[in-house]
Amino acid sequence: MNARSSAPFRRAKGWAGPILLGMLAALSGCKSAPKIDPSPLEQAGMYFNNIAQLRELNLSQDEVAQLAQARQAGLTDQDCLALIEQARRHDRPFQEGEAIAGLLRAGFQESSVMALVRLDQLEIAGEAQIMKLAGLSDDIVLALARRRNAGQPALSSAKAAALRNVQLTNAQILAAINRGTTDAQADAIIAQRTRAAKSFVRQRGVRRR
Repeated sequence: MNARSSAPFRRAKGWAGPILLGMLAALSGCKSAPKIDPSPLEQAGMYFNNIAQLRELNLSQDEVAQLAQARQAGLTDQDCLALIEQARRHDRPFQEGEAIAGLLRAGFQESSVMALVRLDQLEIAGEAQIMKLAGLSDDIVLALARRRNAGQPALSSAKAAALRNVQLTNAQILAAINRGTTDAQADAIIAQRTRAAKSFVRQRGVRRR
């Protein structure tokens, strides 16, 4: 092979190194997602096919742990999948499993919990559990969440519970929330109901004499 005919060969050989390195870099960028241990989801009762669907969404091990808490508390496989899909749409990891589990164990309906998720109001999960224990309905919690999400005036959870303590029904409290009742207005209602209750007790005491 003379010098002229061997020139293209040398040039091709010179290009081979950079091309090979580029291919290796591309392959390393396309490597599969890290393997996870799905056993917490299996132990929580999730079906194999649904776990396979979740794995396609590149779950992290932390997300597996969070999701297992929600599933163990009674969340369905379908809503578990919906939670991860929503997290992916918002380009963030799923971290709310503990909050969701707490709501379900406090007695909230699954549909109510998912409504809070869609409203992006899981930050009130702790308040919501207290309201539930105070005898307030899911509808009241959701009404407050909707108003907060819309930036509208809304009762605090403490005042909503206080209204329940002075014997307002859930329907009456819900109507007050939908009217835009403020904490100050709730205080006036509570004071009025307290005075009326005291007056009733005094009148009964007089009649008994």
